[in-house]
Amino acid sequence: ASSELTFQENFLVASYRNVAYVLVAGVIFNIGNMLLTATVSVAGMALAFSVTCGVALTVATARALIFDSSSGMLVALAGAALLLAAVALAAFAYSQSLQARADAVKQAALQADPRAKLGRRSPGSPGAALPVTLAASGGVAFGLFHPLLDLGRAGDNAVAPYGLTLLFAASILGCTVLLGPFFFTFPVAGAPIAFRDYFTGSAKQHVLGLLGGILAGAGFLTGMLALAVPRNGAG
Repeated sequence: ASSELTFQENFLVASYRNVAYVLVAGVIFNIGNMLLTATVSVAGMALAFSVTCGVALTVATARALIFDSSSGMLVALAGAALLLAAVALAAFAYSQSLQARADAVKQAALQADPRAKLGRRSPGSPGAALPVTLAASGGVAFGLFHPLLDLGRAGDNAVAPYGLTLLFAASILGCTVLLGPFFFTFPVAGAPIAFRDYFTGSAKQHVLGLLGGILAGAGFLTGMLALAVPRNGAG
């Protein structure tokens, strides 16, 4: 089995198809992560994580119901319905928050100058459509990447956990290099930025970012190692 091979030997016997599955999974995951980050920059973490996670779990549940035999279909359908309801409520709450904020700004302007209503109108709010769409798209990506990882570590020519983690991280890095300039040039919020703006951050911000990446990578590797353990406990 691939788990009995060394790190180098596993790469020699792993099939190109399994490697491709892992690389594509990294690209899809990174796109979802970029969309999640974009949603946070526009609408904050509350909407971003509630909608993204809700859609991701719904997509994963729907895929399991379609492709995997399940005895608890009714429970899974009920759970998916509740997740979609939570996503809808989160989007509605965010739209109501935007409306209340706009009304407060308008009321403050009228109190400061009653003639303000005769002047030029203030720019309208971008609304809830953009952040909800970004978050939902990110959720779809998060719901689709894990089945590809499962395909990459399945079979006699599977990619072992350490090699899978390395390929997954390399795919994320390559995807970031390719897609980063697009998001720099066409940001969802604020003005376009350049790569050199990355170095304007403080040392503390960079250290925290690296630490977060290290923790995420360690958590991912731990999860892959746990999934590779035989279920029957056989060595």
